[in-house]
Amino acid sequence: RSSVPAWYNNQNFAQIGNPMTKTNNRKLKVFLCHASEDKVAVRELYQRLSAESWIDPWLDEEKLLPGQDWDVEIEKAAEDTDAVIICLSDSSINKEGYVQKELRIVLDVALRMPEDTIFLLPLRLEECILPRKLRKLQYTDYFPNEQKQWAYGRLLRSLKTRADSKKLLIPLEKKYTTKGHRLFLYGGIDFLLVPKGSFIMGAEEEIANIYEGPKHVVDLPYKYWISRYPVTNTQFSQFVRSSGTSFQLPQGEANHPVTKVNWREAKAFTLWLQETTLGSLPDGYAFCLPSEAEWEKAARGEDGQLWPWGNKFDSTFCNSRENGKGTTTPVNFYDGYGDSPYGVSDMSGNICEWTRSRYALYPYVVDDGREVGKPFDSYALRGGSYFDNRIDVRCSTRKPGVVSGFEVAVGFRMAIVPVSFCNESLVSNIK
Repeated sequence: RSSVPAWYNNQNFAQIGNPMTKTNNRKLKVFLCHASEDKVAVRELYQRLSAESWIDPWLDEEKLLPGQDWDVEIEKAAEDTDAVIICLSDSSINKEGYVQKELRIVLDVALRMPEDTIFLLPLRLEECILPRKLRKLQYTDYFPNEQKQWAYGRLLRSLKTRADSKKLLIPLEKKYTTKGHRLFLYGGIDFLLVPKGSFIMGAEEEIANIYEGPKHVVDLPYKYWISRYPVTNTQFSQFVRSSGTSFQLPQGEANHPVTKVNWREAKAFTLWLQETTLGSLPDGYAFCLPSEAEWEKAARGEDGQLWPWGNKFDSTFCNSRENGKGTTTPVNFYDGYGDSPYGVSDMSGNICEWTRSRYALYPYVVDDGREVGKPFDSYALRGGSYFDNRIDVRCSTRKPGVVSGFEVAVGFRMAIVPVSFCNESLVSNIK
C-alpha cells in the first residue's frame, strides 16, 4: 500500500506532503476548457473555484485583457497551468473552434507528464459521450443540481491531490454539522470521527429480542470514521456508471439512500471507492463497510442509549412505521434532530444497513473472526427501515441478511477503519 502524506498545521494552513520538503506558497493554477455555449455553467464553477483561497482558476472572459491576443494568451495559460478542468457537453464535443483548439493544447501538455499525474479532469455538464482521447480518464457529472455539491467535493479532492504533487500549501478547511461535530471529506463523502474506547453493546430490556443479548461492554482499540449518511442514489450512480452500466436515478430521489443493494454490490462499491481515492486516507486505513460494533457505537455512543438521540422515542426524529411515509426520505431529512452522539445521521429507520460482520451470537468479540476470512452466507443488518416500528429501529436491533438477497429497504453506509480490522475481501486491492 502506498504511504499517505502527513497533514499538519502551519499558521492556519494544512500542508500535504513531507513537512521537511520545501513548499511553494502560491495558488494552484486551474484552466477551464469549455465551449462558449456552456458559459453560464462554467462561470458559476469559476466563481466557486475562485472562492477557494488556494485555487487560481483561469477563465478567458475574466483573465483576458483588452488588446491581448486570444491565441497567444490561451496557449500560454494552458501551458502554464497545474490542472485542466475540461467541461464537456454536446456543444463542447461537437463544436469546431476554440474549444477544440484548447483541447488539443492541453492534451499535448498532458502527454509530457508522467502517466499517474492528475492533470486533465473531465467534468460532464450534461449527458454526452466523452471524446475518444479522454475515455480512459475517470469523469465526474456536474448535474443534476442535487448532485453538484457532491461532484464539486470530488473535484476538489483531485485538485488537492494535484496540489500535493506540486508541494503547494492548502488552507485547512474545517466543516461542521449543525451541532458542531467536525466533518471530514474523503472520496466526496462526509465522515465523522468516532474515538477508540469502550461502549455498551446489545440490549436486555423487555422489548429486546434474544439475539440482542447479553448486554456487554466492547472495547474498540482504534479510532475510525463513519459516513454521516448512508450512500445515496447519486453517489451509487457514479459507481454504476463507471462500470459502463446504465443507472436511472429515481425521480426526485437523488439525495435518498440507495436501496435494493445486496452485500456483494455494497462490497463492489467499497472496492471502487478505494481504487478511485487511493492515497487520500489516513495511513493504515481503508474504506470498508462498518462492523456491527463500529456501527452500534457510532449510533448510540458509549452509554447504550436506545435510539441515536436518547432513551425516549420521538417519531419526528426518524423515518419509521409510525410516520406512515411508506418510502424513504432524504438522508439529511432529520439533521439536528435524530443525530447520534457523534453527529451521525439517519441511523434509526429509513433503510436497513449492511455491515461486514457475520451474523453470530453475542457477546461480540472484536477479534473472534466474524469480520475476517472468506465471505459468509449471512451478514448483519442494522438500523431498521421505514417498514419497521419504534422497537425495531433501536440502535441494538439486528437481523440477518443473505449475501445475495434482494430487499426493498436495504442499503449501506461507509466506514474508514484500520486495514488490519477489515475483511480482506473488502480491501483486496490494497497492497
